Amino acid sequence: MEPASTIIARLHGLKKTAQALGLNQHTVKRWRVPREAGGSGGAIPQKHHYAILVQSMLLGDPLSIEEIALTPEQRVEVGRLSGNPPCKSPNKNKEIIR
Repeated sequence: MEPASTIIARLHGLKKTAQALGLNQHTVKRWRVPREAGGSGGAIPQKHHYAILVQSMLLGDPLSIEEIALTPEQRVEVGRLSGNPPCKSPNKNKEIIR
């Protein structure tokens, strides 16, 4: 479930992500649960985007807003439409490089 799985991994796991954002682990875990099962289907609620941006910078592994808010497929489509690559960091989107 993207982008949640990648973001949680980049923030060093479920427990550390929850702690860094001041959330309980169950809340963060639901980001990776399909919508049909009561989760967010990989989407991260917008109210957490800023905290994730800041935390990723503090960890020395800055994320872009595109990495947090968009699925890999959406990033590719936005890049195609804009004529720009999907992410400015060359090694951060290996799963979408063709």
